[in-house]
Amino acid sequence: MNILIQHDPRSIALRSSGANPYALIFRHSSRAEDKKNRCVVEFLPWKDVSERGEYKLLQSVEVYGSLGLVDIDHGIQVPGLPWLTRDVFICVITGRHRVATIRPGETVDRIHAVEFYSLNRSKWDGFGPNHYSQIPGSYDYDADRAAQEGGEFEHPCEPLKKLLSGGSFFFSVDCDLTNRLQNRYLRSIRCSNGRSFNAPFELAAADDQFLWNSYMLAPLLPFREHLPPQERAVLDSSQLLTPVIRGHASSMKCRIGLTPGIMTLISRLSCRRAGTRFNARGIDDEGNVANFVETETILATDEWVFSYAQIRGSVPLFWEQSGLQLPGSSKITITRSPEATQPAFNLHFQTLLEKYGAVHVVNLLSQQGKQGEANLSHEYNAHLGDLPSEEYRQVYITNFDFHAVTGGDFRLANNIQPLLMIAAEEFAYYLEDVVTKSIVLSQAGVFRTNCLDCLDRTNVIQGIIGQIAIDSFLGHREQVVGEEFWVVHGGLWADTGDALSKIYAGTGALKSSFTRTGERSQ
Repeated sequence: MNILIQHDPRSIALRSSGANPYALIFRHSSRAEDKKNRCVVEFLPWKDVSERGEYKLLQSVEVYGSLGLVDIDHGIQVPGLPWLTRDVFICVITGRHRVATIRPGETVDRIHAVEFYSLNRSKWDGFGPNHYSQIPGSYDYDADRAAQEGGEFEHPCEPLKKLLSGGSFFFSVDCDLTNRLQNRYLRSIRCSNGRSFNAPFELAAADDQFLWNSYMLAPLLPFREHLPPQERAVLDSSQLLTPVIRGHASSMKCRIGLTPGIMTLISRLSCRRAGTRFNARGIDDEGNVANFVETETILATDEWVFSYAQIRGSVPLFWEQSGLQLPGSSKITITRSPEATQPAFNLHFQTLLEKYGAVHVVNLLSQQGKQGEANLSHEYNAHLGDLPSEEYRQVYITNFDFHAVTGGDFRLANNIQPLLMIAAEEFAYYLEDVVTKSIVLSQAGVFRTNCLDCLDRTNVIQGIIGQIAIDSFLGHREQVVGEEFWVVHGGLWADTGDALSKIYAGTGALKSSFTRTGERSQ
């Protein structure tokens, strides 16, 4: 994929790869009477575009997708000239690193560099190198840019560039990364009236909860919807518009008995109620909770694909922490009455039931001793008890005081297994038969795990729940795995725990050594 420019009139083209490339053409078209920026967008075969005029490469290195458009207001006013006070930028991925292979033909890349190009003026062309790339030295960015304009002035998209290049955003050019495998199939059927098994990616099927660049793609979605179905399919398959998730993804090779396979963990952080620890806690009035993450464990061989999803999220009450941000020094305060909280609480679980089926809450908060946690846990249980029994009969809870049970010996966390076995068997897992291209089994419920931050304790327990699900699957197939299999499993869970902790708390997970090896570091 390439990004090209025509200077008169100024227009920017994204050209797809392949023998018969297409192009998305962007041209600014604001008039004096417009109060907002306007753009013209076209989708054409490249041969038709090249006949209109000369396009030159705007960047010499390949680009890997576009995250969409950003409208930047510079905070000044020039009456009748909105394009001098605002800029419209297109964001493209300029650096990536392959981190996962879900199965043959389905890969995941981590973003480590992006660039923003203005549609309405040349002022920002070649403005400053990307200092935030997480894999330095991959490209010589300075060689691709003209001399800087603006001297000491900062590029208006600099904060976005820093965020997107930080190593926590992921995309795929092969599949829908916003949806777990089970939902990929179900949503594609709903969107396209009976598409075939494992159908190609369709942008309309992306899960908005995990689509972090939805606001950048939003201006382009009406254009996409008005395309003829055949052109719309070509646009989606070209990945010129690229959905992005935040969280973590990684794969490792493994063996299931004598069969070679790939184990993958994908963690999707919700873009709703986003924020860091101490700044984003609890629930909002739409039923969204802080640090909500869906983690999917995938095992793939040439014969079958196994998938198992779990979720984590902040305690769904209105609460906050104040005081010094040091362990044990901050006070937990519930900020809204039970009566005012219950509607949002109910909405949260209604959404989970619709999306995942039955919901089994695994509450790891201290039940006594830690007054703040104990009070929060008590209120959580009380609100679960106040759920309307008929509509929410598939919501269950297991209270497991992690600190009281383990006493610092995290191996004792495995004592939770007997408490969850029955529910795990009832929920089952998702299983595809690769040979017959059919769905053998679907997951019918989900474990929703929480501690206070939904980081360290949660990650240990979710790793154990993942092991329960895999053990159940292997038992049904009468297959045995060696110790090295569980080393891979533990390593992937430790990596995802570290990544999620860095996003939410700014540091790696404190209990990752146990998750990785089964032994706590001193």
